[in-house]
Amino acid sequence: MTTRKKIKNLLIIAAVAVTVASCGSYQKIISGEDNDLKYQTALEFYSQKKNNKAINLFNSIAPYYRTSSREDTISFYTAVSYFRSGNYLISSELLNEFKRNFPRSPFTEESEYLLAMSYYYASPKAARDQYTTRLAIMSFSEFLSRYPNSPREEECHEHIIELTQKLYDKELLNARVYYDIEYYRSAIHALKVALEDYPETNHREEILYLILRSHYLYAENSIESLQRGRYLNMIDAYYNLIYEFPDTPYMKDAQKMYTSVRKKLGMENDEEVIEAAAENLNENS
Repeated sequence: MTTRKKIKNLLIIAAVAVTVASCGSYQKIISGEDNDLKYQTALEFYSQKKNNKAINLFNSIAPYYRTSSREDTISFYTAVSYFRSGNYLISSELLNEFKRNFPRSPFTEESEYLLAMSYYYASPKAARDQYTTRLAIMSFSEFLSRYPNSPREEECHEHIIELTQKLYDKELLNARVYYDIEYYRSAIHALKVALEDYPETNHREEILYLILRSHYLYAENSIESLQRGRYLNMIDAYYNLIYEFPDTPYMKDAQKMYTSVRKKLGMENDEEVIEAAAENLNENS
């Protein structure tokens, strides 16, 4: 950089320091044609975390600096300003665009972390659609893969655990909808899908119990000719629960249903029940 250029930049910075506090001067700058002054003013607002003013200025000069050495700085700082102001959907779009356009920028690592954090903060409560939650998990995983020695490694792992828990909660809520409205056949299917998709879920014990109880209530509400097979399906669900969780707090209710079904089927001992349930399972597999 030449001495004349350095002096010009110093004069611009000095002008920014004097004028940036004035609302009127800000309006003059943003409506003016001095792009260098707009750029320096935007940097000043950015450093002060005056996000909306920084965004306005960066957006106004972005077309003029396209393909220049300042383009990635303007693009990144604009995205960060949106992130700081809580506009996470916009910041995620801009950071994704930055990732595509500037793969070798000095801001790349920080941009990928902020992209994951944008999805993290945009992730909704468990009752809502979890598309953004999945994007967050994927983004944190990609970040850890690309930057295994990042000082943010532990933080990213913690966020992944938290977000994954939200997916577990969502699957349980989805399945419980059918159970709560007494659509027990659909509940059984949804609960089994939840276990297939997330076998490590911390809701596993509750899901196994709900499968058991759904089988029982489904059989209870069936016509007599279909009850035997459906009761035997409940027996299989009963043993799945107590095998995995022998000390389950649902044991008392589970045993009550089991005893009731054994009497309904006219079976005198556990061996007879187990044999009948296994035959029924083979017939339907």
